[in-house]
Amino acid sequence: MTLTIEREDKKPEPRAKEIQRNWKAWAGANGFIQKSTERVDAGTIRVLLEVWEHLQGECLIYMPLIPQTKGGDVLYITEQEHLSSFLEDIKKLVIAALVMVQVKQEQQEERARMN
Repeated sequence: MTLTIEREDKKPEPRAKEIQRNWKAWAGANGFIQKSTERVDAGTIRVLLEVWEHLQGECLIYMPLIPQTKGGDVLYITEQEHLSSFLEDIKKLVIAALVMVQVKQEQQEERARMN
């Protein structure tokens, strides 16, 4: 599965192919340091977001594949001054996706009980 790279400014990422090969190795080799892991829960499902920062102000937010979805891993790129608000937006996106997954699971369980 290919890593999707999305920049907050919506510009194409010129380093995309290099990053996609092994984003963690690329991040470490280019001076990024993992600063935190942000846990996002919705019901019984959990996703861990990784936040990486560079001394020059660029930040990465890694979102793994959300369980039971068709998407894939996403690496968001933003600047330090936007990190907090951008991270909150990503958390909201993840919560919405997790809630949809949970509702789908509950519907499947309900159908199974009815059969």
